[in-house]
Amino acid sequence: MNYIIRRVRIVGRHEVSEGDLLIENGRIAATGKVGRASGAKVISGAGLYALPGFVDIHVHGGTGLDLTCGRFDAKRKRFDASPAAYTEGFPRLMKHFARSGVTRVMLATIAAPMKELERALSRMADYIADPLNGRHGARLEGALIEGTFIKRPEQAGAQNPANFRAPDRRVFERLNRAARGHISYVNIVPEFGKAADDLTRDLAGLGVLVGAGHTACDADEVLRSVRNGTRVAIHFLNGPTGSSFKPFHGGNVVEAVLRSRKIYAELICDGWHVAPAYVRDVIERKGIGRIIVVTDAMFATGVQGVRSFTIMGNEGVPAPTGQYLQLKGSEQTLFGSVLTMSRAFSNVLNWLTQDMDGVWHARHRAWELDEALRAAARACATNAAHVTGMDRPAGSATLARDLGTIEPGRCADVVLAALKGKPGDWRIQVRQTFVEGRPVL
Repeated sequence: MNYIIRRVRIVGRHEVSEGDLLIENGRIAATGKVGRASGAKVISGAGLYALPGFVDIHVHGGTGLDLTCGRFDAKRKRFDASPAAYTEGFPRLMKHFARSGVTRVMLATIAAPMKELERALSRMADYIADPLNGRHGARLEGALIEGTFIKRPEQAGAQNPANFRAPDRRVFERLNRAARGHISYVNIVPEFGKAADDLTRDLAGLGVLVGAGHTACDADEVLRSVRNGTRVAIHFLNGPTGSSFKPFHGGNVVEAVLRSRKIYAELICDGWHVAPAYVRDVIERKGIGRIIVVTDAMFATGVQGVRSFTIMGNEGVPAPTGQYLQLKGSEQTLFGSVLTMSRAFSNVLNWLTQDMDGVWHARHRAWELDEALRAAARACATNAAHVTGMDRPAGSATLARDLGTIEPGRCADVVLAALKGKPGDWRIQVRQTFVEGRPVL
C-alpha cells in the first residue's frame, strides 16, 4: 500500500515546512506539493507533524520483557526465560516501542553468566529472523552488549561485578555466534588497556559500534580508545561516569567526551538520570549533532504492579515517584528507567524551548519551536541512524536502511504526531508510526 499524507508539517533536517508526504514502496517518494498518486491511500496530516522514526540504541526491555532475563512475573517476583516467554514477549514489546514513535531498536544486555547471555541472544536472533520483525511494531536490529566488559566494581551501577570479563575477541565471537551475527554495539571500558584497545580496533574494523560507559579512566585513555574506534559515551553523565577537576592526564571521562568532536554522547532524558540543566550544558558544549537520546528503559516500563525485582543478584525497586527504578537501599544508584522515546522527545523539546540556568553555562536561551523540533528529531533519530550506519544505502553497512531523515529516496520510517502544550511544556502524542512504509499502529 502507498500513502499520501496531506498538509502535514514535515520536520526536516534544515527546516519545518507544511506540505504533502508521498510514501511509495516503502520509501519516501516526494515531499512538498504532491498531486494524485494512483492507488495511494490519502491520510490527513492537518495539525500533525511528520518526524523521522525514532531510533533507540540503548534499551533493555519493556512491557514485562527483559532481553537478558526474560518475562517478569510480578506475582512470583521472578523471570521466566522459556522460549515461549520471548516468543510472546517480543511482538508485544515491539508494538510498545512503535506506540512511542520508535521504528528501530537495539536491545541491551546486562552483566550475566555467558550461558544466560547466549540463551538470550539466541532468542533475539530468532525474532530478528522472523519475517514479522518490523511488522508487529519497531524493527529489532540487534544487541548492545553493555555489562560484560566492565572492570571496576565501583563503576558497576546496578550491574553485578561477578559477571564482568576482560575484553576478549573469543568472548565476543562466542556471544555473536549465539546472536547469529546480530551484535551491533558493544561497551568496552578503556581501563583494560591493551585488551580493550585490541578488541575495540577489531570490532570497529568489523563495523560493530563501540562505546564506553561505566568507566572512570583518565581523559588520555578515553582519547586513545577514540583513536582505536570508540564512538559513543554510553549513558553520559549518568551514575558511574568519572570526572576530575585536576589537570593530570587531561582530566577524566567527562572532560574527554566534552572536548572530543569524534565521540557521541548518549543521554537518558527522563530528567532523573541527568538533570535538565546538564543536558542543556552538554548540548551547548558538544552541539546537537553529537547527542544521542536513549531510554535505557527496563522491563517495568509500561507495566503495573512491579513492587520489587531481582536481576543477577541485585534487588531493584521503583522510585517513590514511580518515574525511574533504583537499587534497593541506594537511592543514588539508578536501575534503569521507565522512559519512552516520545516522553524523551517531549522532554528535550521542553528543555530547549525555555530559558534555563545551566551549571557549566550560566544561562541558556529558549529556542524557537521549529529549531527545537529539528534538534530533538536529530537527537532522537538522525544521529543514532548515522552512528550505527542505518542512514547509509543498502550494501555499505551491516545495518543499512538509509533512514533517519525525511527526504525523498529515504526509507519511510515516519512518525505522525500531534503536539500539545506551550513552550517549556510540550508533549507529543504519537498518532501513527510507519516502519519501511507500513503503518504498525
